[in-house]
Amino acid sequence: MSEVEVERTKARILKEAATIVGESSLAELSMRSLAGRVGLTPGALYRYFPSKQSILHAYWADALADLRRRVHSIGADEGDPIAAIRRIFAVYTSFCLEDHDRFKVLFLENSQGLEDGYSHPEDLLPYEHLVERVNGAMKAGAFRGADPEAVAQALWAAAHGGVTLLITETTMKLSEPADLLSTIIDNMLRGLAAQE
Repeated sequence: MSEVEVERTKARILKEAATIVGESSLAELSMRSLAGRVGLTPGALYRYFPSKQSILHAYWADALADLRRRVHSIGADEGDPIAAIRRIFAVYTSFCLEDHDRFKVLFLENSQGLEDGYSHPEDLLPYEHLVERVNGAMKAGAFRGADPEAVAQALWAAAHGGVTLLITETTMKLSEPADLLSTIIDNMLRGLAAQE
């Protein structure tokens, strides 16, 4: 089997693992069930990934690398820190909403001790980028508050909560995702604006 075929098979395994978690839960993901869904024997699956944990680590690493690339694309060329913060959240919420299974694996189904949080410093780069932009807004006098980290956490929590609601709520008629998330971020930013 060529390297390209191995990588395609690994990608298929990771995608199917996320689908299983998205359809039910992390507890339902087993090497046997996953092998059956991708058309491999359990023994063959172990040649690609030695454990359920290694599958999840690979999935998290790939997904977080994608999020880092997207946030990094905003770059330092955006001079207005408020505009940069809006773009960070546009990128983050788009990333979350485009693949509900991925969002659940990364942010909702992470409670079984299989992952010790974001274990590599680069995993936190999107968040650190946000903190830098919040700090820039505070230094420019656009935001009130004294702790950029606390403000960044509040903003991230609001956006994350909105995404979670959109993905998990099935009984309520919610606003269009873009409208709801824009309203959340707009109101958070308005609340942080320095008083004139």
